[in-house]
Amino acid sequence: MNLASSKRIQQPNNTIKQHLDLLHLLAVGISGAVARTFVAPLERLKILMQTDSLTGRKKFSSLWKGMKTMVQGETSLMGLFRGNAANVIRIVPTAIIQLSAVFLIREKLGYNDEPRKQSVQSKEFKPSSGSTKIAIAGVSGLCAGVALYPLEFIRGRLSVQSASHCPYNGILHGLRSSIRQTGLLSVYRGLTPSLLGVFPYVGISYATYDQLRHFFPKLQDGSGLPTATSAV
Repeated sequence: MNLASSKRIQQPNNTIKQHLDLLHLLAVGISGAVARTFVAPLERLKILMQTDSLTGRKKFSSLWKGMKTMVQGETSLMGLFRGNAANVIRIVPTAIIQLSAVFLIREKLGYNDEPRKQSVQSKEFKPSSGSTKIAIAGVSGLCAGVALYPLEFIRGRLSVQSASHCPYNGILHGLRSSIRQTGLLSVYRGLTPSLLGVFPYVGISYATYDQLRHFFPKLQDGSGLPTATSAV
């Protein structure tokens, strides 16, 4: 096979791959936003119950009492979703950073786990082991965690606000106020324990997906890529 013919084969594969990547990100964003919004009141209640002892008022000592107090403390149902916006807007950036980091690290280390049979370049790479996949994905999770942690920080701050006590008007105002009052590092409080959980979670999740995707239905064009439905 000459270079020209190999380029003709690889070009449509790359186009399909880009389409699947965009489709995957779109699916991740929409499904993640719907799921997180659906459980947002419970997520907020969880944070309120975790911080209830700090106030000394014990308003959220149980699920029913906490939900009743949370509803009564708001002037509208939208108040039940405080902090959800910061949670939702992290979805797509997190996926982009993690996937980009995985592909970049894998390429730099000389690994290739893409089942593309007709790629000339794939012969120059070797498949990675399970532990290597976990390590690479774990590092990608750390990258996303550090980059987007300020959103996690402000989500917690916004979640504990109420109609009667609302020092932050939104995500940007909350971040600016926190940085202005206590410095830039203040928006990274709690980062270390968060990263300790992110590394194994992302690593194991990605490694499991990477193993299972080989059993998914694939395109019948010799590329070895999964179909749009199975990719999502």
